[in-house]
Amino acid sequence: MSADPRAHAAATSPDTATDPEALFHPPADEDARREAMLRSEYLRAMAEEAEARRVANRSILVGLAWLVLGIVVTVATYSSASQQGGTYLVAWGPVVYGLIQIVRGLASRP
Repeated sequence: MSADPRAHAAATSPDTATDPEALFHPPADEDARREAMLRSEYLRAMAEEAEARRVANRSILVGLAWLVLGIVVTVATYSSASQQGGTYLVAWGPVVYGLIQIVRGLASRP
């Protein structure tokens, strides 16, 4: 009973025509490779979430800065006008822009 060793090797080895990586990763490493791939996907997702959180926090801080600036300008000019008379400025533009930025930041927070 003489069997061709090449036929046996072809029947038991992975199909390299459909999976070229089978040449580099033996089937015993398939679980380790799958686990490493899942781990890298998890780390990538965590990094993306951290970046989204950083961008959202920055938007909130920028909005807060504009909001405070608008309130400070309004209070300062009102205080000056009430003591000396005259007109004052209601800086509603920076206040509204700041509120919009804060809401955007809060809405985009993961």
